[in-house]
Amino acid sequence: MKKIFLIAIFMSSFSFAQSFETNANPKVSEIQKNFKFKNYSKNLLSEFSKKIIEEPNQTVTVFEHIPGEIIGWTNHRGSYTSSVTFKIVNNKLVEINTLPNDEKFMGKLTKYAPKNNYFELNSIGGRTYDPEFVKKQKNGKYLLSVNLLSFENTTENNGSNSNGIYELEYETADFKTFKPLRIKNSELKSTKWTKIN
Repeated sequence: MKKIFLIAIFMSSFSFAQSFETNANPKVSEIQKNFKFKNYSKNLLSEFSKKIIEEPNQTVTVFEHIPGEIIGWTNHRGSYTSSVTFKIVNNKLVEINTLPNDEKFMGKLTKYAPKNNYFELNSIGGRTYDPEFVKKQKNGKYLLSVNLLSFENTTENNGSNSNGIYELEYETADFKTFKPLRIKNSELKSTKWTKIN
């Protein structure tokens, strides 16, 4: 029984993002110390450190979304927030987009919105919240999760008149095309996932 418990803890540690707070341009040794994957090259981490741009003495959060594959950083300010996510390809940093941002993708979600409602990505002041990496799937695609807000078709969206928060899971292989997989109302505990066709 103890062996099964330890294996479960070990396996679960690979399915969650690693993060830590630091200042702009952290030392390579600090990044490596806080990341799970221990075989990043010093040159790669040095380049990554240079891309963590922020005002002096301001805190940033550095993420290792998928150890050895996806890393990034974000800041959280009252007036603005910025974030950058990179995929490691051939020991080089390639900036990627993690949010679906096209009408076709959002159009697929329309029929899953409450009657006379539509969905928008959860945002405040024009800044959309970053999605969370759930895992890299066996098929090689990345599973992500993001919150959506539901709005009535007849009301003007000023960010304060949402009719509900929904969780959306979607996948991508290339961070250019995204496929919605399932959705649920996050505010109702009894809500089950609805598969998106």
